[in-house]
Amino acid sequence: MGRILLPISVPTYLLNPPNPSGKGNKRGGRGGNQKFAAQSAEEIEIRNARLAEFDAQRQQRRAEAEGEDEDGGGDGGDDNKAGDDAGDSAARQQMELGRKMAGMDMSEGGEEEVRVKKIKGTGFASQNPNDVKEVHGIKLKDLKNAPPQSRKEREAAEKEAAAERYRKRHEQGLTEEYKKDMEKLNEVKRRRAVAEAKAAEKKKMEEVRRWRA
Repeated sequence: MGRILLPISVPTYLLNPPNPSGKGNKRGGRGGNQKFAAQSAEEIEIRNARLAEFDAQRQQRRAEAEGEDEDGGGDGGDDNKAGDDAGDSAARQQMELGRKMAGMDMSEGGEEEVRVKKIKGTGFASQNPNDVKEVHGIKLKDLKNAPPQSRKEREAAEKEAAAERYRKRHEQGLTEEYKKDMEKLNEVKRRRAVAEAKAAEKKKMEEVRRWRA
C-alpha cells in the first residue's frame, strides 16, 4: 500500500511573520487590523519567498505521491492525493490572500505618501483652509496677529512713503523745487556767458589800441 499523506496545515508564524521593528501591530489606518497585512516591503519579500518555497514543497510531495501510486497501483493513493491537494490549496489560498492584502496596504500607504509630498514639496495649493501661506517671507497669520502700530510709527511710515513719492516726482521734473533749481542754473549760465562776452570784447579793444600805437 502507498504511504498515506495527510493535509498539511501551514503554521501561523509562516502566514504572520513578526514585525522586524519589534513594535506591536497596532491599528494605523484602513486595513491596519487585518490578519495578513504586512507592515513593510521587507515582510512582503519574506512572504513571497515562503510562498515560493511552499509551492516547491507541494510539487515535490505530488511527485513522491505519484511515484508511490505507480508502485502501489491502489485507489487509496488517489484519495490521499486529493486530500493533499485540498489541504495545499487551502493553505496556498490563505497565503495568497495575505499577500494581496499586504500589497493593498502598501499601495494605499504609497498613494497617501505621494499626495502629502505633492502638497508639502511642490507648493500645490491645499484645500485645507487652515494651511498658512507665506507672502514675500511674511506669513498671513503673522500679519493678522500683528499688534496695531502706534501713532509715531504710523506717522514715520507715512512720512517715508511721502518722501519716496516726492523723490520720484523730482526725478521726473514735476516738483516746484526742481523748477526753481533749473531757473537758478539757467541764470548762472546766462551771467557766465555775459561775463565771457565782456572779457572777449575788452581783450579785442586792447589789441586794437596796441596796433594803432
